[in-house]
Amino acid sequence: LDYAQNMVVIHTFPGLAGAAASALDAMNMSVIVGTLAGDDTVMLIIAEETTHAAVLRALRTIIPNI
Repeated sequence: LDYAQNMVVIHTFPGLAGAAASALDAMNMSVIVGTLAGDDTVMLIIAEETTHAAVLRALRTIIPNI
């Protein structure tokens, strides 16, 4: 994971970013406002006032080894 203010970047295997972003959107996580996917990169837009630690905790509920 890479962080930049209210954005988080997740790197995936080539061709899988779209599926990962779609899955994250479908989970309606309160810390994630939306996603944008390329070929192997997902950008998460994070809700205001959300800490990086809170995002990591939320993601670890679905991706334990992240």
